[in-house]
Amino acid sequence: MKLDYGWSDASTFRCWGPYSEFTIDPSTSMRVTWQSKFFSKNAWLMHGLSPDSLETKLVHDADPPATTHSFLLEDLEPRTTYYYQISRPEDLKKRDQQPVYSFITAPEAGSQHPFTACIASDIHNNISWLLNRIHHDIPDSRFLISCGDCITHGGQETAWNDYFHQVHHAPSRFPILHVTGNHDTDHPETYAHFIQTFRNPYPDSSIGGFYQFTYANCRFIMLDSTNAGQTRAGQGVISDEQMEWLEKALADAAERHLWKIICLHHPIYSSMDSANLMNWYDIAYRALFDEYKVDMVFYGHDHAWEIYWRSREAPWGGTNYILCGNGGGGLSTSVRDPRRLKGTPNYIWKGRTHLHERDGILSGKLENDNVSNDIIKSSHVFGILEHGVTCLVFSGDTCDIRLLGKDGQELFMDVIKRTGQGKTFHPPAKVQSI
Repeated sequence: MKLDYGWSDASTFRCWGPYSEFTIDPSTSMRVTWQSKFFSKNAWLMHGLSPDSLETKLVHDADPPATTHSFLLEDLEPRTTYYYQISRPEDLKKRDQQPVYSFITAPEAGSQHPFTACIASDIHNNISWLLNRIHHDIPDSRFLISCGDCITHGGQETAWNDYFHQVHHAPSRFPILHVTGNHDTDHPETYAHFIQTFRNPYPDSSIGGFYQFTYANCRFIMLDSTNAGQTRAGQGVISDEQMEWLEKALADAAERHLWKIICLHHPIYSSMDSANLMNWYDIAYRALFDEYKVDMVFYGHDHAWEIYWRSREAPWGGTNYILCGNGGGGLSTSVRDPRRLKGTPNYIWKGRTHLHERDGILSGKLENDNVSNDIIKSSHVFGILEHGVTCLVFSGDTCDIRLLGKDGQELFMDVIKRTGQGKTFHPPAKVQSI
């Protein structure tokens, strides 16, 4: 019987990956994962320093047979390109020979080697434009972080198929690091699908899909604000067990004098739909983040881009909180047109951009006890309703932050220092003013 190795459209696409995934230290080890349309009992991966010389072969006997295969490549050299082939039958059937993929390991952990990375959230099965923009305007970016909701529905296999059809082979050479979101993992079943698909270095996936990795002199801490499909706690604020792990991770990063960058899905500060939760999140997180002088916190859920600068008066420089939920889903336009909602939005913007220094606080639910006007007044820097991707360029103790729109236009730009290394509050270098 002849097998059909193809697919009819994106919704039936099962040829996922291969996709490279970071370990705790991606300078010396990397994980490669892929999925096939058919079950297989034996899988292999061959890798080496040249596409013509793949000398190391890893073999995995799947019992029971599986469609997903994942290999951990260890004892690698930092800042080195590795080439590899995999044993997926679809690849061989469509070509004369098995294709060769590649990835680049990270700089040495703790080194001052400069690098570029991108961050976006709430992509919602609309990632093609994002990858194209990165390819054309940020070609030296080493990886992309998705702060949750990469797909529209974690319980629909067609949504997963469509997502991997769009990214296709890009993650083989350009890792995409995923954070759990409510659309991805708000049920135990969808959470299980997430951690089966993305084999991140979770310390304990029964507690949550949180993990960390060090890239050069940056520690990226990825939190699970949906708390293992809401089995450990409700979504929004991380569970007590995860909070204990987070404090240890921050303490370790502080001891090593690394940038401390936190990524999660639910927004801590936002003037959008979640503005009525600001006080709650402020109580839950700010004291800990101030104690360990966290540099930047990225999150999504609300579909806009905003930047806040909390504790800006502190001698160590304060923390930047960045809402980057403008990655591809429909934008939160209710702040511009309250007639679209049955109720009144928490805040109202004059136009597609908002600067508190320019616009002040406009109507909305100002009588709501949970809305904190003091946070907006003391911390809001800039906001815009525009799809885009956030670009970070690290060079030692300095980071350039840029927001690029769908057409490549620069919507925001600023340069910040690492906390405790000369970081002081200042107006942003450039904002889109209209």
